[in-house]
Amino acid sequence: MRKYVLSNKFNILVLAAVVLASVFVFAGGVAEQPAVACLKPSKPAVNQTVETVHIPVIMYHSVKDKNKGKYIVGPATFEADILHIKQKGYTPIVVADLIAWQAGKKDLPPKPIMLTLDDGQKDNYFNAFPILKKHNTKAIISVIGKTIDENYLPANASAQGEKYQQASEQQTQKLKKRSGMAHLCYEQIKEMADSGFVEIQNHSYNMHSARPRLGMKKKHNESYECYKKALEADLMRLQTNLTQRAGVTPTAVIFPFGEITQKYTTRALKELGFKASFTCYNGINKLTKNSCLHELKRYNRPHGISTEAFFNKIFSQVEKSKAEKN
Repeated sequence: MRKYVLSNKFNILVLAAVVLASVFVFAGGVAEQPAVACLKPSKPAVNQTVETVHIPVIMYHSVKDKNKGKYIVGPATFEADILHIKQKGYTPIVVADLIAWQAGKKDLPPKPIMLTLDDGQKDNYFNAFPILKKHNTKAIISVIGKTIDENYLPANASAQGEKYQQASEQQTQKLKKRSGMAHLCYEQIKEMADSGFVEIQNHSYNMHSARPRLGMKKKHNESYECYKKALEADLMRLQTNLTQRAGVTPTAVIFPFGEITQKYTTRALKELGFKASFTCYNGINKLTKNSCLHELKRYNRPHGISTEAFFNKIFSQVEKSKAEKN
């Protein structure tokens, strides 16, 4: 009997414990604990608004009907290229647009592209410039300082003063009436820059040659200090001439022959204040607002290939670039 009573008391105690536990759970004492245990650790927020643009740059040189080849296309081809670009939804931009975009001062078009013309050939003014104006299209023309001075300044003209002014003005007036000279003059450069359709950039004063260095390459055993001084003397000479004679100050350098010395050339250009530079390497430029604008890639536009075939290949590379992961 005693054993039964003890057993009965034990059962009552167990039953009471179960009842109390049930009440505690329904009251919310530990009901939330399992849910908390199932939560996953939070991940750092990821910025999904980083804007990336994929920009092809096309490299032209001369635009004329004579001697067409690797670096010379006819005016009809140049115009067909522009019409095709626009038909495919692309909008030509210039370096100033890229700089303003990175500074948050303007937006870029949905499908930007850049058109560059190297060397400052006179046919850029007589043939390409009218086409740019006709189709409301921007382009970049890079000029070589020495060719401007040699073509259009009398050999005995002083670099400064009234005599220089009078001599150069008399000579540039004649250029409006003929197109026999090989390269642009300051008057033509100013007219194109003032139009808003052409951006003028620096192609060196006298480094478009193979000696004493190949383009803008650093010479063997040349110290960085000496190399930078050589670049500064050359590039700033053209900067000064363009500012004083044409009212434009380039922000970018187009490398002669595309030749540079890795780690040194771009470093020097940045220290000299240039915001961008262009090579001759093929490729699509994948840029964000934090990207360096130096050593941009370009595609040379030769004669002998149709507009559709040339640009379809490049535009397919743009789409491939967009599909690639960052």
